[in-house]
Amino acid sequence: MAWSDIRSNYARWGAQRALHISLMNLLGRIGFQLVYVYTRALVDYSNAPFEEDGIAYRSLTKTDLRKASLDLELDLTPEFLTRAWSRGDLCCGAFHGDKLVSYAWRSGVEAEHVPGLKVVVANNCRYGYKAFTRPEYRGRGIYPRLTGLEDREYIKRGKTTVIAFSASHNYASRELDKKLGNRTIGLAGYWKIGKHFLLFHTPGVKKHGFSFARDHDG
Repeated sequence: MAWSDIRSNYARWGAQRALHISLMNLLGRIGFQLVYVYTRALVDYSNAPFEEDGIAYRSLTKTDLRKASLDLELDLTPEFLTRAWSRGDLCCGAFHGDKLVSYAWRSGVEAEHVPGLKVVVANNCRYGYKAFTRPEYRGRGIYPRLTGLEDREYIKRGKTTVIAFSASHNYASRELDKKLGNRTIGLAGYWKIGKHFLLFHTPGVKKHGFSFARDHDG
């Protein structure tokens, strides 16, 4: 991490948090990750589709996503889409005109995390993963407005709980989780050593239906 980044983190988050960010970035280089896991009740707050501040929010169709896969910046490969659709996953997005500027995926089963590792959730859970906002649109509060767009469908599927996680040193994401009403249920993480993973979860995490697991297809 550059000295300028350390100074920036110190100015924004204070000495203790800046030190934690630097430490976790160093540990990340040797494959270690630590996350806080959150949960909240799944409630249908959706009023989609809607438009706010010139950005239109709605569920994405397969046609939308096939078109998006042609834009390399969005990192939506045909292979990824095929796997996501095979699980029944859904995606919501934000458009500026005809341009897809942000998206977020939802799953009620499992989702890829990093190569060789996946997240598995209990049958009553809805999990969010693979979210992206184009850099020039960040800082406009777009992602929080995507949060509930697919919840109505997951409630129909019998889901009652949202489960999510944030890296322990991603304080911006952790602040957002608080604003969304997420409640901390514990810690989880892994250490990747070569092709192997050492996994750990505090008791409350697995009790609420979240776990990291080896992905033999990843």
